[in-house]
Amino acid sequence: MVCEGKMKTQINLSGSLYAGMIRDLTRPHPFAAERVGFVFGRLGSLERDDRLILLTRYHSIPDNQYVEDHTVCARIGSEALTWAMQAVYFGRSGREGIFHIHLHGGRGEPRMSAVDRREIPKLIQGLSR
Repeated sequence: MVCEGKMKTQINLSGSLYAGMIRDLTRPHPFAAERVGFVFGRLGSLERDDRLILLTRYHSIPDNQYVEDHTVCARIGSEALTWAMQAVYFGRSGREGIFHIHLHGGRGEPRMSAVDRREIPKLIQGLSR
């Protein structure tokens, strides 16, 4: 739902990119309860001041870059975060952003879990250094 006068952001991706991400994110991991990945996007514009984010490619985090931590479903280590920062900084054209993604099961609109609300701000801090 978009309120009158508010900017709207639309996120688009190809069916093959979506299928590849789902295939990867649903694979079992030796100790993590879920998988995490990074997806790259480019910013565009739509009508008025609305924005478009076009997701362009996906990066699967290798098994050895997960940290065994049973207080969360999945934790990635500094090597994965360093890779993400370098991928954006030294990226293809310097015009891509990166998103951390993982799946939430269930039906309806996805919502952040309590762990997401606690841990994702720490992840963003790590990526912005």
